[in-house]
Amino acid sequence: MKRIVSLILGILLVASFAVAAPPPHGPAGAAAFGPPPPPPGAPALDDYLNLTDSQKAAAQSIEADFRAQTESLHEQMRALHEQLMAARKAADAKFETILTGDQKAKFEAFIAAMEILRKGGPGGGAHP
Repeated sequence: MKRIVSLILGILLVASFAVAAPPPHGPAGAAAFGPPPPPPGAPALDDYLNLTDSQKAAAQSIEADFRAQTESLHEQMRALHEQLMAARKAADAKFETILTGDQKAKFEAFIAAMEILRKGGPGGGAHP
């Protein structure tokens, strides 16, 4: 049990350094990670651009059209994501069959730690 706790703490420590590191940058210095920009019609963007009421209405219409056009793509992405997760679980289960008892315990602890990190770290939420 101590080994599992030590492994989880070690993984979290290493991951905390990765989270604290500055994000990599894409083309022209654009951040490769982070939230997407606000869509047209978002109040923050409307205020920043100082849009007129007619521009705000047009932006909201454009965004509504975009959402309608891409709804089926989002549904397909969700279905593909579910298939990927099912395939990952099947591969993990198959992988576990080749492990010793100690290795299996370490692997399960590793998966648990990665799940914590995937959800935003201990306590959840985004990191600054």
